[in-house]
Parts: sequence; structure tokens; C-alpha cells
Amino acid sequence: MFNKIKILWVMKNWPKEYIKWRFETAYPNGLLDVLSNPIQFLKDTWAFINWCENIDSKINRKIN
Repeated sequence: MFNKIKILWVMKNWPKEYIKWRFETAYPNGLLDVLSNPIQFLKDTWAFINWCENIDSKINRKIN
């Protein structure tokens, strides 16, 4: 869980253009999609954080 919090903390520094692009590719109708499917949005967000955590661990294994 601590790693997920660290990932979220780092995400706050991502460029706004990148976040906008990620959001638009995942949800073509924007906020309307999120508001009409909040559970799916939470599941997608959790899956993305898990993916980031997995990539981080693979990178750290290669470095160390």
C-alpha cells in the first residue's frame, strides 16, 4: 500500500498535458463517462496504479 501512495505522490508532478491525454484516451466523453460510471473509473484507476507499481518493481530489479 505504501508503494501505491508513493506512486500517487509522484503523479502530482506529471505534466497536465500528459494527464489530460491519458484521461481523454481512457474516457473519450470525458467527465461524463466518469460521472456515469464512477465504479469503473475507480477500478481503472486502481488497475493503472497497480500497473505503475509493477513497472517500478521491474525497473528496480534490473537496476539492482
